[in-house]
Amino acid sequence: MASRTSSVKRPTLSECLRMIDGPKVDIFVGPTRKHFSLPKLLLCHYSKFFDACLNGGFREAKEQKLDLPEDEVRYFEALLEVMLQGNTTPRFGSQYLDALKAMDASSAPKDATKSLKALKNECLELLQYADKYNLSEMASDMVYDSLYFIWISPHHVLDSLFAYHEPRLHPRHNRPSIGSLYLPPTGNPLIIQEEDIEIIYRIAPPNHRLRDLVIRAVISCSVDSEGNFNDKFQHQKEEVVGFARDLLDFIIKKNRNKVSFTVQASYDEAAGL
Repeated sequence: MASRTSSVKRPTLSECLRMIDGPKVDIFVGPTRKHFSLPKLLLCHYSKFFDACLNGGFREAKEQKLDLPEDEVRYFEALLEVMLQGNTTPRFGSQYLDALKAMDASSAPKDATKSLKALKNECLELLQYADKYNLSEMASDMVYDSLYFIWISPHHVLDSLFAYHEPRLHPRHNRPSIGSLYLPPTGNPLIIQEEDIEIIYRIAPPNHRLRDLVIRAVISCSVDSEGNFNDKFQHQKEEVVGFARDLLDFIIKKNRNKVSFTVQASYDEAAGL
């Protein structure tokens, strides 16, 4: 299913301030009806959903009030933070990453893995939540850094934890790589899953870097130690629009870079570098 995403230009600081100084609307979020008094112009600028509700012929437009009883306050606040900060995009899930980076070798790898899995789930939930309000591009920007950390570079934080507790499960123990992509060990619970691909390709805009991240994550867990590709994601290749094409484009580009790298390496070796 195609995403309902449409690109929205971020307002400049002066535009954002003008919208904030404009009329306010009352939004009640979640089962506890947490109250937010928010700038109507800003909400309507970012979201066609809010624009239709607050400027159309609905009761909400007449009362300038909106109830969102099924929404989670934390996700609403996360999107609101981006709207109110204009061109700045806060990183969603930074509390998890800060905690992980503070871990030392005495921490258990399973604790770090649990935190990363929770972070991934929240990132995907935020994407799906934002899609309801036509804010998918905004959410895609917000979750990129956290999902990159989980799928592409978990070894940066987990290396010392595995080395301390379970040396044989160390992420770089007999671990093949493609370029800068280290392949995760068999059974790694942090590798990308089929449903992750489907969610992101349904929601993230075409050509968004989050889709490129999915491809890199898929490559990192689809190649064995001898460089052979498996068919773990065959269903997604056939059914998810754009996924197979992006995967092929990535492989072609990587092979071109590999040829260039091999030529340069041979030159360096011959030159004694």
